Amino acid sequence: MSRKSKINPIEKVKTVEQYLDGEIGMFQAGKELGVSYQSVQKWIAIYKSKGPVGLLDQPQNSHYSKELKLSAVNN
Repeated sequence: MSRKSKINPIEKVKTVEQYLDGEIGMFQAGKELGVSYQSVQKWIAIYKSKGPVGLLDQPQNSHYSKELKLSAVNN
């Protein structure tokens, strides 16, 4: 089952880029899109780590290997 966001991915990218360019604040962006500022904060983190592609709708949840999970827990 896919995860579908109520905000268009292109709109997310546009909003994050406006924030990074200093054109809009996190609270204002959230208010204009009808989401919490925490959502905008998450989009910014995703954008910084994965780029604009990271904000596209994902067809399914990510799957991680057992080794990677154990490594994350042990560190």
